[in-house]
Amino acid sequence: MVWGQVNNNNGSSLFNNTIKQLKENSTESLFLIPTFIPINETNVLEFSEGLSKNTSLTELYMHGHELGEQGLIEIGKSIRNHPNLKTISIGNSEIGLNLIGLQSLLTNVLKSKTLRNIDFSKQSINSKSLSVINDIFKDDNNNNNNNNNQISYLNFGENQLDSESLLYLEGIIKSNENIEFLNIGGNQISNFTDSFIQSIIDNGKKLKKLVLSANPLKESEEEEEKEKEKEKEKEKEKEKEKEDGISIGKHLSKLLLNSNSLKEIELNDCELNEKSCKTFGKSLLNWKGTSFTATGNPLMGSSLTSSWLSLSSSTTYSNNIKHLSLRGCFIGDQGVKSIMNAISIGILPNLNLLDVAYNKLGLESLIALKSLVVFDNDKESSSSSDGGSGSKPLHCIEYLDASFNIFGREAKEIIIDWIKSNKITQLKCLSLDNVGMKFLDILEISKVLLENSDSISLKLLELTGNGEKDDIQLAKEQEKQKQQEEKERLREESKDQENQDKEEEEEEEEDDDEEDIYEILSDNIDSLKREKKLVFKWK
Repeated sequence: MVWGQVNNNNGSSLFNNTIKQLKENSTESLFLIPTFIPINETNVLEFSEGLSKNTSLTELYMHGHELGEQGLIEIGKSIRNHPNLKTISIGNSEIGLNLIGLQSLLTNVLKSKTLRNIDFSKQSINSKSLSVINDIFKDDNNNNNNNNNQISYLNFGENQLDSESLLYLEGIIKSNENIEFLNIGGNQISNFTDSFIQSIIDNGKKLKKLVLSANPLKESEEEEEKEKEKEKEKEKEKEKEKEDGISIGKHLSKLLLNSNSLKEIELNDCELNEKSCKTFGKSLLNWKGTSFTATGNPLMGSSLTSSWLSLSSSTTYSNNIKHLSLRGCFIGDQGVKSIMNAISIGILPNLNLLDVAYNKLGLESLIALKSLVVFDNDKESSSSSDGGSGSKPLHCIEYLDASFNIFGREAKEIIIDWIKSNKITQLKCLSLDNVGMKFLDILEISKVLLENSDSISLKLLELTGNGEKDDIQLAKEQEKQKQQEEKERLREESKDQENQDKEEEEEEEEDDDEEDIYEILSDNIDSLKREKKLVFKWK
């Protein structure tokens, strides 16, 4: 497909072909991009008629079209009566501001008997328009129409929802108890309410994934200043502010501890800071979910895992966390130390993926991560036995990403030691992109890996961004340049063709020598992929 504006004739042809597909029931998924097939007030009735005659469609994506008031009503009716349609994305970037139009559309759409997935993202939905959606859901329930209880996917991402909108979200969750996926990321929610969290716990009993990313959940720093200024005059107000100041952490802690169905939670780019993270950090270890992602929260620091450092093998925690991603949270060496302590005493036994990239880690952290890469079965069994957990290993890490931390060239020796140990028997993917190594380090790692890869479980090793030339390479290049300049001078002075030919041959041999190191690396990479089924990426 060629992206760009199409002319009217092509647009008309594509539209006619779409109507034909609908009437012939020859398609199950329909993606209508306004640039190519614009649906507007002039052709929406014809499209709606085609849709009403279709029975094959299961997915309809037509976001961004200007359908007009009557068009919204007719499209809504066609969706309502469709016998197989399960997934829709309909509306435009401003329909959330058009309450009448939104109501005209959804009054019919939400009565569909087959609909499961609704995408409301990027539609300027705010507190007022969300109240309209909530009312429609509520009216259907009051009229004993339980069709909306079949909806399992709701996406309200990238809209204009704020903390006041949570009241209407509570109602929507209550009206749709079969929701499995809820996305309210990319909005303006700055805090939660007890009733909202409780509604997820009580009514979202099938909710598996909750996306809260890109909401400004940063605790207010003004409270601490107020506490200092009004410490004596307003003691009660100070206590209230103090309680509010940790509410985000308390609410997240309550959610983690009491939601039995929630398996995945995303808190990326939420401006989470030390105060809130420290509050719910320990609760994470008793969460029944599997995937916790909180990337891009640089104010977090090591606070989320700070309490993990003092844990002992006698401490009882129960969790099923498989994916832990703290990319770009600046957890530092202290954060890694805390995570490794929790792993070493068997508190994260199901951890399969750990992402600690972009975290200002030093060489100390890379050394500490050794036990996640080099898997000593004898040692693990002995440690597990001592801890009373039988032969179960302390972790099951298969994916580790520590990229974009400047470990320096010393990282090469550490990686080579890991490889030579012949005990990388569990890890499948190791990413160390942009960690401060040089090209010759990458070359040496590839050689050692090729020599010791028979017993290695690795399937992917990523070392991109480490291909800069070191001082030795640069010095050789400078020396070679000088030699070339000298030969050019001698060649001009010399009239002996035989000597000139000899010099050219020597120069070609030196060029070949210089190119050899790149050819060697390329050959090593090909051999690893062909013979060992291991993908080696360095650029």
